[in-house]
Amino acid sequence: LAAHKMSYSKNLGFAKLNKVKKGDLIQVIIGDTKYIYKVFLCTTVNNSETQYLDNVDNDKIITLYTCENLYDVRNSAKILVQGRLIDKK
Repeated sequence: LAAHKMSYSKNLGFAKLNKVKKGDLIQVIIGDTKYIYKVFLCTTVNNSETQYLDNVDNDKIITLYTCENLYDVRNSAKILVQGRLIDKK
């Protein structure tokens, strides 16, 4: 999932993605189903490091991705967070 940091609100988009820590939980609700992921990677990558976006067979991973620098999105490094599915309710 990719989103903007949203400068006009501290609670929209991925404004707080840089605050996520290893071990945190990410909840995604789709319809009546809740997917819970446990964060295992928090890093900053440059624009050419796209290997984190590759699909990994049989590994249910969510990737959250946004620009590090709100005002230079084209050249900015990216904040990247990955979590592994631990529960589905």
